[in-house]
Amino acid sequence: MDMFYELLMKIKKKPMMYMVKKSILHLQMLILGYDIGKSEVDNNYHSILDGFGDFANEYCGRNARAAGWAMNIYHYTNKDEEKAFDKFYELLDEFLKQKGNPEPTKSTEI
Repeated sequence: MDMFYELLMKIKKKPMMYMVKKSILHLQMLILGYDIGKSEVDNNYHSILDGFGDFANEYCGRNARAAGWAMNIYHYTNKDEEKAFDKFYELLDEFLKQKGNPEPTKSTEI
């Protein structure tokens, strides 16, 4: 896959190396920072997460787009940041499979 996917897998394996704590909200900020930085240097950049927000919001049964996918996953897991972090990766697997990439994150070794 691409470098961003590889980074996400490294974060999944050792979140404390990249963030202050294992948290869906911290992960969202890291992803946002990556996307902003990448789009600044590459006008043609498209994230593998394009469309993920709508997918996650629908899965969580929340139509609160303004809250964002991370906050919707956070509420879906009863405001448990660690469970929400883990749920992100479950949803990422499902999302990528639907997009035609069958490579699940669970079997990825970095």
